Amino acid sequence: MKNSFVSDYGYMFATFVRELEEWSESGKEPSTGDQDLRYYMDQEENRLKKRGLSMKMRLKPYGDIVQASKIARAMGLNYLGVAQYLHSQHFQSVEKTVIYKRNHREVYRKKDDYDLYVTIIEPASKDLPSIAKMDYVCPACGAVSEVHVLEEEGCPYCNGHFMMSDLFPKVSNFWFHKAVSIPEKVNAGLKKWFFWTSCVTIPAAFIYAFLTLRDIGLLRIIVGALIGGIFAGVIFGYLLFFGHKLVRLFKIGKQDTKVMQGTKKGEAKIDSMLSRFDPSFTYEYFQAKVLSLVRTIVLADDPTNVLQYSGKALDLEFERYLNIDYGGGMDLDYADVRGELLYVSLNIFLLTTVDADQGIEERLEQFHVMMEHHTSFRVDPEFSIQRVGCKSCGASFNALKEKRCPYCEAAHYPEEDWIVTEISRCET
Repeated sequence: MKNSFVSDYGYMFATFVRELEEWSESGKEPSTGDQDLRYYMDQEENRLKKRGLSMKMRLKPYGDIVQASKIARAMGLNYLGVAQYLHSQHFQSVEKTVIYKRNHREVYRKKDDYDLYVTIIEPASKDLPSIAKMDYVCPACGAVSEVHVLEEEGCPYCNGHFMMSDLFPKVSNFWFHKAVSIPEKVNAGLKKWFFWTSCVTIPAAFIYAFLTLRDIGLLRIIVGALIGGIFAGVIFGYLLFFGHKLVRLFKIGKQDTKVMQGTKKGEAKIDSMLSRFDPSFTYEYFQAKVLSLVRTIVLADDPTNVLQYSGKALDLEFERYLNIDYGGGMDLDYADVRGELLYVSLNIFLLTTVDADQGIEERLEQFHVMMEHHTSFRVDPEFSIQRVGCKSCGASFNALKEKRCPYCEAAHYPEEDWIVTEISRCET
């Protein structure tokens, strides 16, 4: 890979990969993830426990970490160019192994090759990344703590909780897409195919020669069978290896075509419509927000208690869902403005892992999502912090995780962020 395409955030990408593995072991959410992503991963961990399951993930990286925006710029494309935010998409080939256990007994294992895509978001201002380690005076009690402590745990002195902007740069989204082949694994893969096909062709050549060429002597038969068998093993190994890759290419292409047909020009329609209300709007930020909200709501123990959900109780089938990953496409049904509210109807393809009756299943599904928010809302890249206080009793609590005050049960609603009003599965 040419150095010009290598990611500027290689260290953050590699750290996030390590933290993903650590999260699957210990439950510690990645510090490189933004607030929404960390909360979703906490929800996924809780869902696994509720279903009596544990999950371990192993990621073996291959090759360089590539920055997609650099490739786009080299092609003369304006990729993720916005005024206030810098979005960058990065990817790397990985071998992913996922293991699910129930009561310490393995019930599912899958190892496969993927491209891991990671979206990193940061404000255009370069002064903000250092804020996380800065000392900050608690707005509630005046005690001094580092900003990231106030964000992650609340004030350790007064137990105050706060709504604050993310401490960019952060990973806002990630997903896995099956790879046809990882270049660094091709030679090893070919050797395996050569070995196993030779294990078949050498005995076959020996049996054929022994039955038809007995008069040439046993030693010559053995030598000829070895040479001919290895030669045939190499040929058949090549054919079977590349035949296997062609079948895999067809399967991946079929799935990608299904997604593309269901989301034709989806990105362009969403960007064109929603950028009218916010000049700094970007599809990538919105995509990460939608995915995060769907994940959080579907995996919540009580979706109706999720801060950013105001719809009815979800389909009971959602209680079986263990993991939700981006399926590669999102389409806009319609967007409508009524008064000060913007209403959006979306269709999004998601890769789901489900604890079904017959065992753990992976599915490609299409979800219908309806959302709303104030037309005056703007994403603000500048750092801000505000104490969360119940308007009824004054208590402070983690409003990211709870819609109702845990002390007096009074409802707390966000005033500006996106609110999901419906989530359902589309029949396909």
